[in-house]
Amino acid sequence: MQALQAHEDLAQLKAQSQILILQFARPQCAPCASLAMRLDEWAQSHPQATLRYIDISQWPQVAAQEQILSAPTLQVYIDGRRYLQEAGYFSLDLLLDKLDHYWDLRQEREIGRASCRERVFRAV
Repeated sequence: MQALQAHEDLAQLKAQSQILILQFARPQCAPCASLAMRLDEWAQSHPQATLRYIDISQWPQVAAQEQILSAPTLQVYIDGRRYLQEAGYFSLDLLLDKLDHYWDLRQEREIGRASCRERVFRAV
């Protein structure tokens, strides 16, 4: 997982990413390291996702701005809007299942719109 860089604007990342997963963590946090590995594995099959690791000891102003109180915390943004946030003890499998389900529904809706446009153009 790529660490947040000094030149990156978090608001811009949120706005430009189809799916953005922010992991707020600390280097000494063993669960944080495990989550990062699992998220990297998931991201390999989800090219539409952007992931960023934010060390809250290095970026306290970002953590404060996002109202992060503990590590690990995950925030998920879809098309610039916060979709969900989990902190502390949570099921990553359940979180990723929710995200996959939402993404599948979105893709089905886009396919449905495309087929409606095709029918309209054929009728004209």
